[in-house]
Amino acid sequence: MKALYAYRKDFFHIYTGVLDNKETLDHTIQVIIDVIQDYLKTPQSVFLNTAIYKNFKQIEDSENSYNEAFWSIVANFPPCHNKAEEYLVFVLEILKNEKSDIWENDASQLGQQAAYHLALADKRFIQYYAQLLEVWDMAHEVDQAEEIDEIIDKYEWCPEIEELIFIRSTCRGAIGQHGREQFEQLSDLIVKHSEPLEENAFFRRLVSAYFRGYSKETIAKMDFNPRLIEAALNTIKVE
Repeated sequence: MKALYAYRKDFFHIYTGVLDNKETLDHTIQVIIDVIQDYLKTPQSVFLNTAIYKNFKQIEDSENSYNEAFWSIVANFPPCHNKAEEYLVFVLEILKNEKSDIWENDASQLGQQAAYHLALADKRFIQYYAQLLEVWDMAHEVDQAEEIDEIIDKYEWCPEIEELIFIRSTCRGAIGQHGREQFEQLSDLIVKHSEPLEENAFFRRLVSAYFRGYSKETIAKMDFNPRLIEAALNTIKVE
């Protein structure tokens, strides 16, 4: 059974077959892309509400984004990862070009569940989660801080995690409500994996961006890992 969809009562209802093979999963992802394109023509609300049904039975929690259960299935089925990557690239382009924010529901922004589950499944997708932080409405973030913590806990340290931390901590759109608080919480981990700090290219780039515009006196009083503050003062130009 190929996936198809209908719009009823403020919901896009997607009907598909058994989600256990590449053909059906890839096709369902394409239908989700089609749904978004349809929604963008005549958006009914800020929420893109979608429910997914397999064999006409609603997937568990399918009203929580469209849906967490579906993207968990996709994340755990590597043959579909290329199609999932195509979806994330599509979402990034949409959010970069749209003048208004798009939410899947009142807790998840467009692409959030897909990027989160895929990043936990394969670190190649961390870059998409990081890039989406810059185009989501982070002034109203909900679960992003917890999701970032989970992704970091999964991999601890790698170039992809470095870039995630950099974007979250320094890019204006990604800092959101809790980015600075999260940077403080991550300061021990950053120091642990970046010594010798004064010679580490990632660390120098990070603190140069993070502390831009602060005086030495202000930086010295910040409640971060003392070694991070010491190295920051040693390596960046401050007034």
